[in-house]
Amino acid sequence: MQALMIDPLVSIKDVMRTAAISHSELYREFDRGRLKKIKRGRRTYVLASELQRYIQTLVNV
Repeated sequence: MQALMIDPLVSIKDVMRTAAISHSELYREFDRGRLKKIKRGRRTYVLASELQRYIQTLVNV
């Protein structure tokens, strides 16, 4: 039996802290398509794997 892999949701506040970017810059990255967001009701999240991919692109620049 294969184990279910769950990709945690990261809050916007934690994304900003982890990526060291402001709220405005984060939403510009969403608008540019560089980072994907997930809406759950009124809350916005980023998948942990998506955040990791995004940070890796910053490191490789």
